[in-house]
Amino acid sequence: MNESENKLNKLIVQRIQELRKKQGLSQDELSIKSGLEIKYVNKIENFKIVITIVTLDKIIQALNVDYDSFFSLNVDEELLNEPYKMISSLQGQLEKMGKELNSLKKYI
Repeated sequence: MNESENKLNKLIVQRIQELRKKQGLSQDELSIKSGLEIKYVNKIENFKIVITIVTLDKIIQALNVDYDSFFSLNVDEELLNEPYKMISSLQGQLEKMGKELNSLKKYI
């Protein structure tokens, strides 16, 4: 498996783990719901084997999510807005410094 395939497999497995834990399911419960052996689910989640599309389909169905939800990015809006907040804060500080410098010019 090449590096990009390895990264893709890792992202998929991490998403499976995220959704499984979010639903409060153990690996054993996921194996029962998906019809997969517990050893197989364990190997998938420990990156010992590469998940196939057929197995992924079974797991997605067992997690009761659609493909769009499974592959969607769950981005924290607060994290996205953080750089804008920092820029705004810096602009405010720069404006304040500019005003202070202007008031000091009369003493030069």
